[in-house]
Amino acid sequence: MTDRGRVTAFVSAGAVIAFAAAILVLARSQDGLEPPQAASRGLVSVALLAVPGLIGAIGAWARRPTVVIAAGVLCLLQSVVAFSGVTLVYLLPAIGFLRGATEQGSSASPRRPWLLLLGAILAVPIAAAVVLFTGIFGVLLLAIAAGILGSRPRNSSAPGVTTRSAARGLAIVLLVIGAWLATFAWTETECWIGRSGPDGTISWEEIPPTNSFSLDDGATVGTCSSGVPTEMAIAVASLLLAAAIGVAVAPDGSGARDQESGAVA
Repeated sequence: MTDRGRVTAFVSAGAVIAFAAAILVLARSQDGLEPPQAASRGLVSVALLAVPGLIGAIGAWARRPTVVIAAGVLCLLQSVVAFSGVTLVYLLPAIGFLRGATEQGSSASPRRPWLLLLGAILAVPIAAAVVLFTGIFGVLLLAIAAGILGSRPRNSSAPGVTTRSAARGLAIVLLVIGAWLATFAWTETECWIGRSGPDGTISWEEIPPTNSFSLDDGATVGTCSSGVPTEMAIAVASLLLAAAIGVAVAPDGSGARDQESGAVA
């Protein structure tokens, strides 16, 4: 990877983490009155959304293009996980990761910062229009197009990627996808009732899942949430994410920082 490609990857990694934090703040600002477990539940999704940023930063630091590309692919995939369209912002760092990983330096024409800024501004209404008129399938096409454009090689003389480094990138993508699937596969329904205290705060108590609430004994509010990841789901997802990060940082057997530092995908 070139120095400019590494900078692009680092900036994209920071954007991924910043977007995840912003989504968490946005979700909590709209939660209203919810039990503590429900309020903290968003941390699971935020952690999953932020992981590509960590993986991309590791790839940039270690000069591993396939790790950076894996982060870009994950950003493309997670850009469509929310039907509200809020995760479409991950298309921007996805393109950044893919461009950074395939940057070849001397043969590439210099980019003007104002053009990059204009592209980022125009990307938001374009993505919104795609969602409005074509729905989720249009978003998938947009993600595929972004991946193709972002991963184009800058010159034809770029060296090929090794089988080992390609396997590393593929393993990272599959492990993170497995973590997402675990949070969807093992879910449960939780119900809570809340009682107002003398100081106006609400004390929450978990109750068995129910279709109706009996607000007695001082209970003032009741709520249920479905599709909540179980403890097993969180444990499995955590192990898979840890494995993905471990694969990203694992050294090659050669003793050098990485044999693929001069290769691109």
